[in-house]
Amino acid sequence: GEYRVVPRTGKSEYVSLSSRMGSKVVLEGQVDLTDVDFQVNRGGWIHGQVTGPDKKPVKDVRCSVLPTDFMSASMKGDIESMTLLDQQKSRSDAEGYFELRGLPPGKTYRVSGSQKGYAPAKSEPVEITGDRLEAEVRLSLAKGCTISGHAVTKDGRPAAKIEVAIIPDMGEMMAGNIDAVLGMESHAVTDDSGAFTLRDLPAGEFNLHAGKLKPENFFGGKPKTTHDVVDGTRD
Repeated sequence: GEYRVVPRTGKSEYVSLSSRMGSKVVLEGQVDLTDVDFQVNRGGWIHGQVTGPDKKPVKDVRCSVLPTDFMSASMKGDIESMTLLDQQKSRSDAEGYFELRGLPPGKTYRVSGSQKGYAPAKSEPVEITGDRLEAEVRLSLAKGCTISGHAVTKDGRPAAKIEVAIIPDMGEMMAGNIDAVLGMESHAVTDDSGAFTLRDLPAGEFNLHAGKLKPENFFGGKPKTTHDVVDGTRD
């Protein structure tokens, strides 16, 4: 049969190769194929510490990394690179330290961290280049905000068992603003009275949608409601 062999470096310090850089091999009969070799390069390394509102280290925080051009690259068809980057995740240890390795150089990255009970945090942008493969960042978690309310049908009845989610601002995402995706993990299902609560949100402005999401909700569609969350609880 015909195959394409591609090295995946996992969470090592080396950069994974994309499928188009793999080697096509053909196996015929029972012949063993040898000398299928690859050259991989050492990638960038971002490390740092996560602290809470009391300035103490926070352990077990989910840390991930995105290049600032993540959305525009995806729109240009570079889905595989984004998928490989999505595998570059880490959790902070008992002292709040984390590290993310194997990052392709030549890009500017931002690190985000999230944990239940806190609003997602983001780092300042850091550039990884061939001459500067290491960068250090700090993540400061804050207590999150909540949005609560009720969903009703057109005739005023409670809309039970429907999902309420946050819709990212596609314009901001295209501009590489990681703020646009913070809070997307927060979603809720209404109870029998139509009540819902979204938790652990950062301060900011959000578009909320109730019900089944459609493509137009992301590209030019109007949200069901918009909340401007500044601090604390907004109902």
